[in-house]
Amino acid sequence: PTPEAHELRRALQTHATPSPVRAAAAMSAYTGQIDPVTGETIDAAAAAAPTPEEQEREALELLKELEAAKVDESEDREPWSPPPLELKPLVDESSCANVDHFLVTHADLDLDVDFKKKTLAGVATLFVKRAPGSGHHPLELCLDIHEAMTIADVACGPATLKTTRERFCDFGDRLTVTLPDEFVEGEIVLTYTTTGGDAATWLDAVQAGGKPFVFTMGQACLNRGLFPCQDAPRSRMTWAARVTAPAEFLVVAAAPSTKGPKTLKDGRRAFRFAMPVKVPAYLVAFAVGDLASRDVGPRSRVYAHPRKVEAAAKEFAGVTEKYLKAGEALFGTYSWGRYDLLMMPRAFAYGGMENPTLTYLSSTLVVGDGSLTDTVAHEIAHSWFGNLVTNGSWAEFFLNEGFTMYAQRRITRVVDGAPITDLEGKVGWRLLENEINVAQQGGGLFSRLRVPISWNVDPDDTYNDVPYEKGYALLCAMRDAVVDACFVEFSQDQRAAALDPWLRQYVEPGGTRRDDVRLG
Repeated sequence: PTPEAHELRRALQTHATPSPVRAAAAMSAYTGQIDPVTGETIDAAAAAAPTPEEQEREALELLKELEAAKVDESEDREPWSPPPLELKPLVDESSCANVDHFLVTHADLDLDVDFKKKTLAGVATLFVKRAPGSGHHPLELCLDIHEAMTIADVACGPATLKTTRERFCDFGDRLTVTLPDEFVEGEIVLTYTTTGGDAATWLDAVQAGGKPFVFTMGQACLNRGLFPCQDAPRSRMTWAARVTAPAEFLVVAAAPSTKGPKTLKDGRRAFRFAMPVKVPAYLVAFAVGDLASRDVGPRSRVYAHPRKVEAAAKEFAGVTEKYLKAGEALFGTYSWGRYDLLMMPRAFAYGGMENPTLTYLSSTLVVGDGSLTDTVAHEIAHSWFGNLVTNGSWAEFFLNEGFTMYAQRRITRVVDGAPITDLEGKVGWRLLENEINVAQQGGGLFSRLRVPISWNVDPDDTYNDVPYEKGYALLCAMRDAVVDACFVEFSQDQRAAALDPWLRQYVEPGGTRRDDVRLG
């Protein structure tokens, strides 16, 4: 490129007013639609592309402005930097937990599975401490629970604690626990019974293919039906569980197994798990059913119905390891130990769910030729983006999914090649265009990256392709800005890798990593 072209590029990047050329190109996609701000129909004439003469005139004007702004290079001056980004804080009122005053640092669950009653009964022991700077007041700990849950007793040591319960919103209740005077930290023990609410899916023998099956899934804020918790993504904890089930069933969980199953006097078996890495409550999960398993890699195993396990093992043999190795090379150490797969019954309504150490996968991905196994790349990318570093608010869900889409396509570019990855990116762009067109018809709120979660708004109701594909597009724009600012030639592979060092630092302990991330 000529020096003039470099100057023009810099001018276009730093010019305060959006270029009419680019503005026209952006507006053309919305010709004839309703502007969500003014309520007026977007004028097709206003969106018409400028003529070549207009483009040339604009470029010359920009170059003149650039020349006029030049100063003597010998002068001492601060380097130019863009103005600070001012973002209004967005509400996320999906949780009633008072995480600014108390932190649940560990949860220990002891649950008994009853397939006949379709209930989980047991004890949740929460290790609670005051948040830094919260002083000695208030004395009330607020926890998220669900109408499907019956609380029998709440205690701290030998003392039974006073509690009140009230409806918080359509998808949750508030449990207020009055703590002892001068409480700083300690164990709060809650005895309860629950159906699991929206967090648990109970399948009968016919639905599950022979024997009953139950699985839990917490995203976005469903686990308040599984155990009393701070059901907000910025609250992170370690957890452990003892799950007891009839002898013929296997229990698997989103945490490493600590001991083999122990057979109890009544013939039932108890399974123990422990997650040493802090996670938000929504990533606590387990499943109980008639399951068999096969190894599909040095640190991976697939669990499935006994009649389907061989086909699943053949489909995913070697798949997880190649994506894990690529992810580690790009983003650093895989922090979770194992990476196992659970092939879900057909009642599972998603392609996958990124529970740490145990990804849930739709059984429809087993087609015989491995053509759909790249879904695993997305769930593996969550091991860094979403699980290791989590959006601090559901109002900024793109910090989970947009970063994961970018990481997924970096991984697949390495493993599967640039052509298929670029094709997937173009398909994603078309999905985003369609999603935005639909969202604009409803005022445009759900076309934004940041969506306020007002009281009584279930975060799942804001779910669409925008946090995935628009979040991915934002990171692509950041990458291109980095590359273009260098004013050197980049190969396609170099351009694709431009953000990798920053992303690696973003998730590595000791770098810029925070466990929860919010803009602002």
